[in-house]
Amino acid sequence: MKRILKRKEKGITLIALVITIIVLLILAGVSIAMLTGENGILTQAQKAKEETENAQAEEENILTNYESVLNSYSGENTEFTDSLGNKVVVPAGFKVVNPEDNVEDGIIIEDVTHGATAGSQFVWIPVGTIKRKDQEDITITLSRYTFDESGFPTNQGNKTIVSRQ
Repeated sequence: MKRILKRKEKGITLIALVITIIVLLILAGVSIAMLTGENGILTQAQKAKEETENAQAEEENILTNYESVLNSYSGENTEFTDSLGNKVVVPAGFKVVNPEDNVEDGIIIEDVTHGATAGSQFVWIPVGTIKRKDQEDITITLSRYTFDESGFPTNQGNKTIVSRQ
């Protein structure tokens, strides 16, 4: 008697195929969730980009102010930008003491020369149009001013200031 050998056919069953598809769908869902969403890779990348741009702008402002301080030692007028974006020209031989403040609060400059006034500090008030904290533009003119009891300035123009004795 001859034996007839049957070969078993190898292949994937329907159940194995369904399980494979389900696993692939779960992996795809997890991958999509990791890319998108509040803590997703794309959102985190956008936040990192914005933080980097803000840090670069802040660094440029700091470097500009440091440059103006260094230039004050070189014997040339220097340009300083306050926290509101107002540009202030500081005379040669002076440095800005309070670079974080703005023109409206008063820019304090210090004499850095080696003369008799070295170390003396002054409030530097630039002349021209400046932006205030409330974003309103005001114009400061070179003139004499007096102040009333509430601190409100009054432009005296070319009038002389009379001292009371």
